[in-house]
Amino acid sequence: YLSDDRLRMLVSMYANATSDALQNAAATLRANSRGEQELVANSLYEIKNAYQLRFFKTIWESSADSWEKAKKNISISEGGFSWLALDSLRVSNHGRTESYLKTALEHNPKDYKPYCIAAFLDIERDRLVDALKNFENALLLARTGPHKMFLYLLQARIYLLLGNVLKAQDKLNLVLAMDPSCSDALYEDIKLKLKQERDTIALQRLVKLINEDKRYYVAAMIDPDMKNYSKTVDELLKHVMDD
Repeated sequence: YLSDDRLRMLVSMYANATSDALQNAAATLRANSRGEQELVANSLYEIKNAYQLRFFKTIWESSADSWEKAKKNISISEGGFSWLALDSLRVSNHGRTESYLKTALEHNPKDYKPYCIAAFLDIERDRLVDALKNFENALLLARTGPHKMFLYLLQARIYLLLGNVLKAQDKLNLVLAMDPSCSDALYEDIKLKLKQERDTIALQRLVKLINEDKRYYVAAMIDPDMKNYSKTVDELLKHVMDD
């Protein structure tokens, strides 16, 4: 609910911008800007929600048949060793996580969740290639569309971290083949198109996505992944609001 100019200023401050113009403008911000900066910080994390442990807990046992339903209908866990492993990972107790994962796999070797948790543990330890393998193992056992889409999105993210844009694109294409309306995949696909210098199609799709879901207007404005394309994207956003 903030103005565009104020939101951009807060994002710049949060990113430790150093230009004189920003520093001078920042000095004029009201004393209550601290709460607004916290909102910006939380928003930055929200953009990456689909890759986080808290989202995994949301769709943990979801039986929803679509991505958007899985996101809205929080599943209820009945506990178990996988849940204990996830909770141990949440508090960074890696030793206990491994112990619970071993027991979980012994009790139910056909459950996708322990492999997914093991992949998150690999990411924590900066073992991205191992994480890809564990996500692949999880995919072999996942039964619902949203669970598979979640795993493909995570693989796409890892491939981006590894610098393999083509592989990341392949994984996003699999998500969109399953659900062409998956907003998280559409947004990531737009950023990949910009990275591949396919600006025209990327901007067309961004306009369409914003028209369907206004939250992506703010996402495009503050997303660090958009920083290299800020001039082009900002110009587009101004036209979107004018229209």
